[in-house]
Amino acid sequence: MSNYIRFFSDLNNQHTSEVGGKNASLGEMIGKLGPKGIRIPAGFATTAQACWDYLEHNGLREKLTTSLDKLDQKDFKNLGQIGKKIRQYILEFRLKTEGKVITSGTGIGEKITRGVSRVLASPDESNKLQEGDILITDTTNPDWDNVMKKASAIVTNSGAGPAMPP
Repeated sequence: MSNYIRFFSDLNNQHTSEVGGKNASLGEMIGKLGPKGIRIPAGFATTAQACWDYLEHNGLREKLTTSLDKLDQKDFKNLGQIGKKIRQYILEFRLKTEGKVITSGTGIGEKITRGVSRVLASPDESNKLQEGDILITDTTNPDWDNVMKKASAIVTNSGAGPAMPP
């Protein structure tokens, strides 16, 4: 799991190549601002290695690499066309085989979804969650009821079963 997921609290700006600049910056903020009482939402980053392994395992890496090899390196005139093709590969892709389990939890229901993930620290931040977004939070309780109804999926460290929307 440590090769694929890194918790923000374990990151700083030295981890940019591993998790990207925004994720590394969140870790940096947690480390520098947390001790000063400024709350930064907890969370995790998927590593670049996870992405590359996913692409490789599912036969997408070669398609992406072949497309990027055709990029006009001088003035990037075909960037839009190549970007569109790559987006099409990703959006049309369907997982064909199961890989190694890197994390697990208790699922409720059989639905598979995709969408924008939003990390919320409390129900008071409900304005950040749009209809169909994926809610990520530490825990839930009945105060989360109206927020959870907008989510297409909910990810928590721990949760209260009765708080789940019908």
